[in-house]
Amino acid sequence: MKSTAVLMIATFCVVALAGVVYAFGYNHYTTEAENKPDTRIIQIVEKKAAPPALPANALENVRSVGDPSAPVTMYEMSSLTCGHCAHFHTDTYPLLKKNYIDTGKLRLFMVDFPLNKPALDGAMIAHCLPEKSYFPYLQILFENQKKWAYAPDYPDTLERDARLAGLGPQQIKECLADEDLKNRIIDKIDIFSKAFDVHSTPTFVFNNGAEKLTGNQSYKTFKRVIDSLLEKAETTETPE
Repeated sequence: MKSTAVLMIATFCVVALAGVVYAFGYNHYTTEAENKPDTRIIQIVEKKAAPPALPANALENVRSVGDPSAPVTMYEMSSLTCGHCAHFHTDTYPLLKKNYIDTGKLRLFMVDFPLNKPALDGAMIAHCLPEKSYFPYLQILFENQKKWAYAPDYPDTLERDARLAGLGPQQIKECLADEDLKNRIIDKIDIFSKAFDVHSTPTFVFNNGAEKLTGNQSYKTFKRVIDSLLEKAETTETPE
């Protein structure tokens, strides 16, 4: 029953760099070239039609950071083993958090799009942590991605960091064996990819489809999009 959704995990492993697919097995798929921006695939897509409607339960179990009443929302579709995703979290996310999330202007929803088993295991463990530890745990994994994501002993790193975040060995074992949790994560891939035409990671969707960014964008690009949406929100709230 989950075969279609599971197949999509492999499909998202495709890095759209001149149509070339680099596949090195289930646990190893990234290349040095993946970590370099490609202006041909990095683009802003403005929706001409009304934003798509997500199912009522689409955001259940999706962790978020930021003020619930923030005027701008951003869905981030990322994989813990995606090179572009790691660059976003090391280079751009800290600035977005400081200037937009912590100031109440932006709320970020993290939609896990695991591309392979290491990413899926990491996402599952993150969801088993206390909510306050979810984003710090992901940030650590993104910042240290090259040290664990492509190593055969990657479970050791995931478990070590999870223990530091508060999970015991038995809790980690039970977490990774939780089929319901695994299926919920996989289901999100199907839901969000269909709703927002997501074909690669990272993808960022603003205000339920009003704007979309893909690839390793600069902070200036995010700033331009968010500021534009903030301006529109102010115009809507302040009648002439």
